[in-house]
Amino acid sequence: MIDLLRRATFHGPNPFAVEPVIVADIVVDDAGAANADSIAGQIVGLSSPWFEETADAGIPDDAERLVDLLLRWSVATLNWMQGCVEVRGYQKLGPGRFRVWLEFHDAALSQSALELAVRLANRAEQGRADRGELDSMLERIWDASLMRHPDSSDEIIMAGAKALDLPIAPAWNTLQMWQYGWGAKSEVIGSAATNRDGYASGMIIARKNRTKNALRRLGLPVPPGVLVRTEDEIEAAVAKIGFPCVVKPIDLGKGMGISANLKKIEEVRSAFRYARTESSLPVMIEAFVQGDDHRLLMAGGKLAVAVRRLPPFVTGDGKRTIRELTDELNIGRVHPDNLSLDRLPAVRLDDSALEHLHSQGMTPETVPESGRKVTLRSIANISTGGGAEDATADVHPDIRQACDMLAKTLQVNVAGFDYLTTDISKGWREVPGAFIELNLTPALIGFTLAGWPAAEAGKLVLSEGTGRIPVNVIVVPDELVETTEKRLADMPADPASGWASPNKACIGDLSLIVEAGQPWSGVQTLLAHRTLERARILVPSQHLQLHGLPVDRADRIWNCDPELRTEWRGVLERASRLPVWTGPWQELEAEISRPGWPHPEG
Repeated sequence: MIDLLRRATFHGPNPFAVEPVIVADIVVDDAGAANADSIAGQIVGLSSPWFEETADAGIPDDAERLVDLLLRWSVATLNWMQGCVEVRGYQKLGPGRFRVWLEFHDAALSQSALELAVRLANRAEQGRADRGELDSMLERIWDASLMRHPDSSDEIIMAGAKALDLPIAPAWNTLQMWQYGWGAKSEVIGSAATNRDGYASGMIIARKNRTKNALRRLGLPVPPGVLVRTEDEIEAAVAKIGFPCVVKPIDLGKGMGISANLKKIEEVRSAFRYARTESSLPVMIEAFVQGDDHRLLMAGGKLAVAVRRLPPFVTGDGKRTIRELTDELNIGRVHPDNLSLDRLPAVRLDDSALEHLHSQGMTPETVPESGRKVTLRSIANISTGGGAEDATADVHPDIRQACDMLAKTLQVNVAGFDYLTTDISKGWREVPGAFIELNLTPALIGFTLAGWPAAEAGKLVLSEGTGRIPVNVIVVPDELVETTEKRLADMPADPASGWASPNKACIGDLSLIVEAGQPWSGVQTLLAHRTLERARILVPSQHLQLHGLPVDRADRIWNCDPELRTEWRGVLERASRLPVWTGPWQELEAEISRPGWPHPEG
């Protein structure tokens, strides 16, 4: 039998990790330890293909070997569909007893993953492990992770933030929005869309017909297009646009509902019906532009990277069907709903792929002759299985200038501009080319799949001014919290400075309304304001030991609690840029009372 005893949830630096972690005890009895390898084997067998690791044979203790596997399984569970949980660990407290910790984006989800790992181990020990039951439970966790965890673009930006030593926190009580930096040096990003982008521009970019109109007015090349609402309008639209053409919903991204290079009216009608399955809004029929699809990533309002996106394809060998060749192509690729930073998504032979094959006179059961290249889709989106290669050095100066002008005019900080051409090294005055789409939430995995390290790609998205503001922390015993709050409130008001405690926050002489129920609501409220240039944070020592330090680093920490436990003193020392000041509150109060007691200067 294996028991899980929940201990704590730390939202900041703590004795186990700098990152937010849940902490629990796992107790493995003698029978569980004796069956550790059998339990581990069953867990791995039930978890293929998303978890194919094995128990670490280098760990001699049976119970410890099992606990290590359960932690690795929990991390894999949290990251499989969406997420970048990395930190895990354990301490052996005694025979069969371990204190474990696991990082979280969402504490309840990490707790659920750990609980499911232990439940699965107990089921395996009892011979009752069931794939159907496990899949049902995993589906709930994975569905939740799609709503609460950072997506692949966020993961890349977080890698960049960590490389730049920027603090990261959930933003504005909004799912999948993340704050990088503090106060006046902060920005909020979700799926690469930032709070520095213009709202009106977002409305334009959100609809492909509006985008086309704006680009045309700005004198940039776009293919002609016509909106249709019913099948009865298709024939007139095609007569105006001509063949080949493209059919696309006006409100969707990731290649959803799009069919390209259509050459017959029947194909257009079928493509219209396919687009209608994805969106109820009008459908755009536009002229097809020959050439490769290039995603031009804008960061800081300038062209940063260009990636050439290639449609998925197979090459015939005269023996195997397209379906068999596609199965081989998908080996090593990931599930299409689970975007990976280093592996392409698998290609689905769905209705869109079947229609594209049909346009080539083929089906999945066709055996193409040896050497024949068969494209599986008419579009090159990464999310539908397309490939990517870096083309930054090839971009013609005219296209680069147009991108920079467009970003400045639309006031967008981060965006993906899609440009079609047969030769990106030539401008549209030399060879045909056109902007076909703009996107405020570009999938950054195109750049990692093209060879960019995640951290380097993430750095491009973060604004140059994003960083830390000076922060000082004062730790006091709980009985002195009200006294210290009053002292901080009575200090001369400075509109660029503020202070916070767990449930209070103030900038200048303005007291903010702090939402109750979160461990460090006051601090989160304070540091979210971009008018804030300096901050003091009051930390009750009991609150600290229950929830962790509210910031990962401070310029200076004052510890006024002589009873603070040794392990927590170590947390303060690691978090403070300058040596931790330790002494009685009365001494610090006397210093605070002096005129001009300095705010942190960094």
